[in-house]
Amino acid sequence: MIEWPSTASARDAVIVPEQTSSGLRFVVYGRLGPQLECRTYAEAEARALSYAEHASGCVWYAGELGFQLVGSFVRLPMSPPPTTTKQD
Repeated sequence: MIEWPSTASARDAVIVPEQTSSGLRFVVYGRLGPQLECRTYAEAEARALSYAEHASGCVWYAGELGFQLVGSFVRLPMSPPPTTTKQD
């Protein structure tokens, strides 16, 4: 299990490379979702982006340089339309 990044929300997904006896694999972690094991980075990225889009979250990559943002589907709250006042 990874230490969840402080910049990640509960809706985010994190891709973590892991070396195994059969080679490199990529694991997608979601705080509220399942962990997915993928053979390639491309597969992990596609699955993580799909999860994040559905959850309105972000995808992070946990590599040697720390956590890097891969993509974001965070929807900002919409502001109400400006009101106009009728002038006489």
